Amino acid sequence: MAIPITVLDCDLLLYGRGHRTLDRFKLDDVTDEYLMSMYGFPRQFIYYLVELLGANLSRPTQRSRAISPETQVLA
Repeated sequence: MAIPITVLDCDLLLYGRGHRTLDRFKLDDVTDEYLMSMYGFPRQFIYYLVELLGANLSRPTQRSRAISPETQVLA
């Protein structure tokens, strides 16, 4: 059974592709306990990784909703 294109387009318009939630997470907005329980690393080590890898992970433009280095490290 095929799904009509109009239904898919409406879902895309209503719910988006999820890109709005990718960079809502701010490292400074969460507790150290949360970072340790979710990611297994303390805040300072995550900042160290972002500093170490940030130049290679950052994109020159925001084209296609480029993901920040912080989000990439946490992923």
